Amino acid sequence: MVTEMNITALENLFSVNITYYCYFEYFIFYKVLSSKELPSEKFYERLKKFNYYLPQYYKACETLKDSYKNNISIKRLCAKLVSYLINIYRESKDGDFDCIYCKLLSFWVYDQLLDLFPGKDTEASIVFAQFLFIWNDIIEGRLYKSIKDKCNPYSTIVTDPEWKDRKELYDYCIDCDTIIELSNSDDIVCRKYHKYIKDKKKLYDKFDKLFSEDDKLKCPIFYNKCKGYDLETVLPKLNCHSKILEEEASSAKKLQSDLLNPTGNSVKTSLPATKLGDVLLGVVVTSMASGAIYRVTTKFH
Repeated sequence: MVTEMNITALENLFSVNITYYCYFEYFIFYKVLSSKELPSEKFYERLKKFNYYLPQYYKACETLKDSYKNNISIKRLCAKLVSYLINIYRESKDGDFDCIYCKLLSFWVYDQLLDLFPGKDTEASIVFAQFLFIWNDIIEGRLYKSIKDKCNPYSTIVTDPEWKDRKELYDYCIDCDTIIELSNSDDIVCRKYHKYIKDKKKLYDKFDKLFSEDDKLKCPIFYNKCKGYDLETVLPKLNCHSKILEEEASSAKKLQSDLLNPTGNSVKTSLPATKLGDVLLGVVVTSMASGAIYRVTTKFH
């Protein structure tokens, strides 16, 4: 276990300077220096690149099995988790952190472990379970006593077959306001994100399944906000949406015209398109039947 003494030693040694520096450095990067556009991308990028003072948090990871704590990649990942929980989350005044970013933190940590153990999901799950002991000890310890909303881990992620879809939905909901803002500044960007949003349809087809009952009760504001980001609501807010609809309608009309008149010659007909389509279908069926009769007749003569 991460003992109270270990956490106290960490806090006493770096209580003011390290916590302040980590928090300042983290959010300066997040707000100013990140090369990414979207909030979720910035969050993951920052976790990946956050390397300051990590050796100071190795002590909190001593409870890992020897084969894991002697693996520098696992040790550094554990230290990043501890540093985030002790410094960044505790100092954040954002009420959405527990509902949003602690879930993303779980997604990110587990995803990193899967990368460290390619094709060995069981081993990644074992290490994640050991991380959970460290995580829970920190949020149940003295450092978190004055914090109303603890940074709870998504502990059942290893048994969730749809965790990737859940992560994708959370990322989208966190990013949606920024996506709308960016899309309305440039047509090329708008078209890129228009397609990006349309690709989220599969998530909204099973929206309530991806939000657990616990999430709905614990985070009603985020749940309702996310539910309001469905495609029918968001796409019309993009400046390029009307133009894209016109282009799609024009393309569909041209395709229909090409199918009905593949030679490109002008064909005058008083039949409506649906009737003409029926006639063409009848011609095809008749031709196929005639061919079949011809083959049978030929065979028996």
